[in-house]
Amino acid sequence: MALKLTVTWFAPFQRSRSSCFLSLINSAISSTIGPGWALPVSINPAFQKATAPLQDMRKNKVFTDFISKAGRLEFPLSEVFDVRVSDHAIRRLETLTSKPFFITASLNYPHDPNVVPSPYYEMFSPKDMEFPGNYGLRETRFEKDWSRTIVAGVGEAGLRELLRIYYSSVRLMDAQVGRILDSLDRTGTTEDTIVVFTTDHGDMAGGHGMFWKSTQAFYEDVVRVPLIISYPRRIKPGTNRMAVSSADLMPTILELTGTKYPNGVEGLSLAPNLLGGKVTAILDNMHSASALLRTQRTRARSYRECREAI
Repeated sequence: MALKLTVTWFAPFQRSRSSCFLSLINSAISSTIGPGWALPVSINPAFQKATAPLQDMRKNKVFTDFISKAGRLEFPLSEVFDVRVSDHAIRRLETLTSKPFFITASLNYPHDPNVVPSPYYEMFSPKDMEFPGNYGLRETRFEKDWSRTIVAGVGEAGLRELLRIYYSSVRLMDAQVGRILDSLDRTGTTEDTIVVFTTDHGDMAGGHGMFWKSTQAFYEDVVRVPLIISYPRRIKPGTNRMAVSSADLMPTILELTGTKYPNGVEGLSLAPNLLGGKVTAILDNMHSASALLRTQRTRARSYRECREAI
């Protein structure tokens, strides 16, 4: 029996006279209200029912909409933002001359809004979603965080649908990265091109009974990010568990390209390590009046009301 889905459109947010906006497809991004997408979404009726209690839990409906309006994006794949970004990057790569170039391809997935088009939406099933091993490990101090409230509100069935969309989004993003790398191969520039794959934050994705990133907790799920650096001409394949920071990327890229940078910049160049040497890095992040100190072997989390070391 075919599952009947309900199509819902994201309503554009009201624009404020004091805000600056960037139009993108049918979206409006407000510096004071937050991002919003006017997108057609088919929502599983069971998921709609599961998210109904969330509608009255927050006065700010922006956050509620990003959870309740989750499902299959009714857009042709060619019109999806990440595909269009990749198309632009590929066209640019294939028209380059021998001059040095720098291209940033900022893909949105996996990220809210929690929508993904066919055929990716159908690649995973909610019933096959497994919760992470730390799903049941919860701390009382974070029970009122929105990331925890989401899971408490939608229940395990709702979380499985959100995870289904999350993993489908990762699959779509992965395909776009592959397309861009293929274009480097076609143009013969792979060997001499530095490729950096990273992001700005992780996602709880069920960890500690949470979803999304809206928590004060310094859990690895949301703090750790992928970092892959490729430079075939000079960097040998390998892995490294050294604790590093996104602030290290600027001095690293500049040193790899032979470009000088000022003394005292935040971050450490990882070039010596990538090229076979050694560098010692300490990751020190501040977030919501709490702090995280991370080294290769230890991690300490400091919250406003107490301190704990792990």
